[in-house]
Amino acid sequence: MSTIEKDLISRQLETYLANSRLSMTGLAGKLNISKAQLSLIKNEKKLPSLELGLNILKYIGTEQSLRKDWALDYIKHNSQEYEELENSVRSEMSKYKLSQNICNRFENNIPLLNIYLDIINAENGISRYVLEKEYGTSSRAMINALVDSSLIESEHDTLRAKDQRSIFTKQSSFNFMKTIFDNQRDQYETGQWDGKFQFVIDDIDEIGRQELEKLLEETMAKANEIVKKSEKTKHKGGKRIVFQVLNGTI
Repeated sequence: MSTIEKDLISRQLETYLANSRLSMTGLAGKLNISKAQLSLIKNEKKLPSLELGLNILKYIGTEQSLRKDWALDYIKHNSQEYEELENSVRSEMSKYKLSQNICNRFENNIPLLNIYLDIINAENGISRYVLEKEYGTSSRAMINALVDSSLIESEHDTLRAKDQRSIFTKQSSFNFMKTIFDNQRDQYETGQWDGKFQFVIDDIDEIGRQELEKLLEETMAKANEIVKKSEKTKHKGGKRIVFQVLNGTI
């Protein structure tokens, strides 16, 4: 039984009776309970039911916000269903925080992202052995982190996608694309780059800006269409691409 449950009704009753013409007997009558029952509640020796507690608080003029707090606190400490729900929510939030930590690491860890994509793109799962062979023994810690975050699951050394919710927020997307650009630049400087990069910077009016925004949406829709019809995993001879369109002001 929490402090708010025990104290609030007692304090509110004491204040009300001290400033009211009603006696304890009179108030009990208004509430359709016995004087003895009301006395036990006032002296914190008996906790009323949720309905009775709210009736008492409402009758004696307790603010709605306080009544709400009392009711929520009552349910929290006296309902098994609430306890089960709270434990479930706490567990889900713990998993969410873990997965968010992993998502933040995607921003500047391309090997981790590649491992994650290899797993979710594998229709029947992918073995740890295959990933370790490609990314080295350092992949073990990254794989374990993905499993702990509940983004993937491991069964008999086979890894499968478990949770494919969006792994990037808008903020992390900018950080991630910066990492991608750094990676592409490094490939270009070492003669390994296999891509195209073009941009336009100029001054235009608002109509032109809106047309470019529409063009971006159409381009990305077409890109998603091409990607979907051309899907082929890296381990079956496909190429892992990044296609990005940016429209902004500087």
